[in-house]
This record gives sequence, structure tokens and C-alpha cells, in this order.
Amino acid sequence: MASKFLESLREQKAKAQAGGESVKATLAEWLTALDGLKTRILEFLDEPIREGLLEVETGQQDVREERLGVYPTWTLEIFDPLGKRVVVAPTGRQVIGARGRVDFRVSPHRVMLIRAEDGSWSWVAEGSRQRKLKDFTRDSLEEVLGELFQL
Repeated sequence: MASKFLESLREQKAKAQAGGESVKATLAEWLTALDGLKTRILEFLDEPIREGLLEVETGQQDVREERLGVYPTWTLEIFDPLGKRVVVAPTGRQVIGARGRVDFRVSPHRVMLIRAEDGSWSWVAEGSRQRKLKDFTRDSLEEVLGELFQL
């Protein structure tokens, strides 16, 4: 018969293994959502990119999260005709009140795109205490980029 100590260790191991599978599933789901978002951003900006009004450079970054660990993801740098740059970068899946966040930045300004429980994306202004959300659409993306390029 196993001691209580051994039983406790076996239970901990089983929980850790189950949790590990959950973490892998969460990370896979998040990375899939990010890939879909990147595709939508590029689709929404296709016309100004084709006309040479915007230039987009794709990069990579590592994101570190306590529960998910370190994982690679994309970044976008969007340049207007004057060379002003907006950096688009996922910041993490583990966000209070959301299922992930991607920042659009022109330092020191930032506009956050957050992912809801249902997988939809919405804008929220930095420092907004009232979480004023606006759906992520082609029009709202153009509006946010227009504001950021004016800063």
C-alpha cells in the first residue's frame, strides 16, 4: 500500500499533466486567433498597400506569460507615406477581463485591441476607465491608424 506522501505526489503529477494539456490547448487557440487577426489586418489594408500609400513590414517577437511560458508571435510595422510608424504587437493571452490583447503603438501612445470571450475583437482606449469598446472593422482600423499617424 502506498504512503500518503506517494499518493499526494501522484495526484500532483496527474494534475500537472492535465494542466499542461490545457496550457497547450490555450496557447494553440491563442496563436490561431492571432494568425487570423493578422490576416484580417492585412486584408483590411490591402488597397492602401497596393496603392503604395502604406508599407507593412512583418517581424517576430517572443511573448512571455506566466502561465503560457515564452512563445513566438508576429509583429507588424505599418508606415505611412511620410515614414511615420505604427507598431502592432500582441502583448498576451492572459489579460484581465479579456481573452488576449494586441497593442497598436506610436510611442508613447497606445490603442489596445482586446479579444472577447466569443473571439471577437474590440478597441479600447488607453487609460479608459469605462472600457469604451468599438468593434474591430475595416473602418475602425482605418480610424485608429489615422489617429495614430496624426500624433
